Amino acid sequence: MDIQSLIKEAHTKKKPLIAWYFFVGKMLKAELDIVSVLSERKKIKLQAREKSFIYLKEMISGSGEINIYIPEYQFFFTTKICSLDDLGELTIEFPDESSVVDRRGGQRFSLSDDLLIELTYKNKKTKKKCFDISSGGFSIILSKSEKLLFKEDQLFDVVNVYFGSQQITLSAKIKNILKLKPFMVEDNPYGAFRISFQFVDVDDLGAQLKLLTDYIQVACARESHK
Repeated sequence: MDIQSLIKEAHTKKKPLIAWYFFVGKMLKAELDIVSVLSERKKIKLQAREKSFIYLKEMISGSGEINIYIPEYQFFFTTKICSLDDLGELTIEFPDESSVVDRRGGQRFSLSDDLLIELTYKNKKTKKKCFDISSGGFSIILSKSEKLLFKEDQLFDVVNVYFGSQQITLSAKIKNILKLKPFMVEDNPYGAFRISFQFVDVDDLGAQLKLLTDYIQVACARESHK
């Protein structure tokens, strides 16, 4: 069964979807009900359940994409956001088949360890805890002095990502640098910077990116059943 058929069946059976985002070592999630499936327009209208709207707004504030998990069928996908209104109605595009991951089989990971990012630039290495992550990129927090070495559109050919006993190497570029207010982050009470990265050359990463995506999605699957 293809993803469109699964979504239509979930709509008929009134099965919920889960929007998710990995944030500071925790999984943000928002429960959504399918309002309508607009096949001809290739769009899906969803409604955030009570108490989920505030988390939904946090998830979609930056990238313009959203991660969706269908617990009933153990499928994940990432797709583009069309709109989100003040009443919590979210409209998204139908996902491409290439963005769909079937979690009914495959390798699983322990989630007890921190997810670490190691950047290499001009033979200098910087290793930090991951602040947040999605299937399209990640961010880290840097102090004012550490931030001096970074600028927007800067490319990092070697980015090592460590999770559990796994390590993968990717490439990424800086998409955004955001100054944080004092006390927003415990380790930097006097202010810091959130450096957001976007994965590059995704089509060439193949199995490596899938390994990372699987890790994130297993976290989503576990959190969605709590």
